[in-house]
Amino acid sequence: MSQSLKNKKCLVTGASRGIGKSIVKKLLESDAIVIASASSMEGLENLKDEFSYFDNVEKNLFIFQANLTLADEVQELCTSVNEVIGDIDILINNAGILHLELLNNSNEDILRKSFEVNYFAPFALCRFFSRAMIKNKSGVIINMCSSSSYTGGGAPKHSIYASTKHALLGLTRALDEELRQHNIRVGSVSPAGVSTDMMSGRGDLDHESFMTADDVADAVIHLLKSEGPGIVYEMRMWRMNR
Repeated sequence: MSQSLKNKKCLVTGASRGIGKSIVKKLLESDAIVIASASSMEGLENLKDEFSYFDNVEKNLFIFQANLTLADEVQELCTSVNEVIGDIDILINNAGILHLELLNNSNEDILRKSFEVNYFAPFALCRFFSRAMIKNKSGVIINMCSSSSYTGGGAPKHSIYASTKHALLGLTRALDEELRQHNIRVGSVSPAGVSTDMMSGRGDLDHESFMTADDVADAVIHLLKSEGPGIVYEMRMWRMNR
């Protein structure tokens, strides 16, 4: 079974490029109301300009700048979206940062910033927006995890990134158990090797084998639209020719 996304209010973090940008595009194609958040206002303005060809963009695309490494800005994002948009139907925690460094070369700043963006911000957003979802007995939360959520990253230098993504997957599974009784679906998409700026410096992988951001966005839309007694809630995506 498939449900319509028309007029569903969807908050997407990390929306100005890569996977987030593809998700925004596909949501607009589905006539959803998209609340796009990113750290760069210039990136968000460019996003709105690029998608200006959509007839519905003026009334269906809202932009909110927020630096997710700062707890105050995460809270401001929550309150601003709530004041301007009201209750949301769908939360997609897509924003993420990737720092590859050997354990002995790592530092507290990189560790804490990685956890702020990849885990603490999604936790805070889930906590805030799930309250209305519980009240309304409806909602969907999708956390963008990674193949590193299940492994040690498949190569050296993943100690920080893999730790954050393991934490996010654990949160997703726990919230699925907690919120399912309120008719709230919580799921994850975990891709491995996507052709985005984040992966541009990976010299240890064959970039021709990478999946596209649209491939991942299609998986997210599949999760959002599926309904019924049998649903997909945890999706792992691997490169066909890895």
